[in-house]
Amino acid sequence: MAHTLVHQSAVPVLVLTEREASSLLEKRATTRPLRALVPLDGSALAETALSPAAHLMAALAAPAQGALQLVQVIQASAKRGEEGMTGVEKEEALQRTSSYLAATAEHVQTSENDLKFTITSTVVPGVDVADTLIGLAE
Repeated sequence: MAHTLVHQSAVPVLVLTEREASSLLEKRATTRPLRALVPLDGSALAETALSPAAHLMAALAAPAQGALQLVQVIQASAKRGEEGMTGVEKEEALQRTSSYLAATAEHVQTSENDLKFTITSTVVPGVDVADTLIGLAE
């Protein structure tokens, strides 16, 4: 049933086994806040995950304060086989992305001000986006 729900749902769904749910509840008692990594790519579609992520994090962390970490990966090279960005281009991309994430974080904090969570943002250079995100999550 969970498999069908995940594949047919029009919205993101979090499915936990009983063991995973118990583990999550046990971890809530630790001093480290529960954190959700929210990858963004600058698109409106990616940004649709922000409000559900904030609500999910606030609910799972309650009564403590959860944390959202907005992250965007800047790929080291534009296309495989091509030379990567110059130092100036990398710096400009990092600055643009940092500004975008800061503005996005401020918007989320303002629009979800009734929820109890902190929000941070990180720009990470990487060649493979998925591997970079997994490394950051670990």
